[in-house]
Amino acid sequence: MKIPAESLTALKQFAYTEREAEFLYIVAVHSGFFLQRQFTQHVEVAGRGPATYFIKKAIQKKLRDHLPERGTQKIYHLFSWSLYAALGKENSRHRKSGRYGLLDKAAVRLLSLDFVLAHLDRHYPRR
Repeated sequence: MKIPAESLTALKQFAYTEREAEFLYIVAVHSGFFLQRQFTQHVEVAGRGPATYFIKKAIQKKLRDHLPERGTQKIYHLFSWSLYAALGKENSRHRKSGRYGLLDKAAVRLLSLDFVLAHLDRHYPRR
């Protein structure tokens, strides 16, 4: 997957590292939702420290977290208008919470993100 350099530059202006910016770009374009596990696997870090720091930083910049009724993993929803606007995707359907609430199709979006992260060597058309 080729991530446009201008998109990474725009995301780094929000005080994200290169790898964090890459991950946020992939989430914004392909899902809107992510799990902490997906972040740690993508940036290849062990332990919870770097992921916790990234998530705290992102929550300050408008990232919504939600603990589902079943299970223990929080689902994070990237919804910041300014972040999507920096990517030129301020009207993305991934930013919006959905007609029936925050977790409208979240499971499908998380599976889509898993697929994209597992196949970064492929080309995905931009939406």
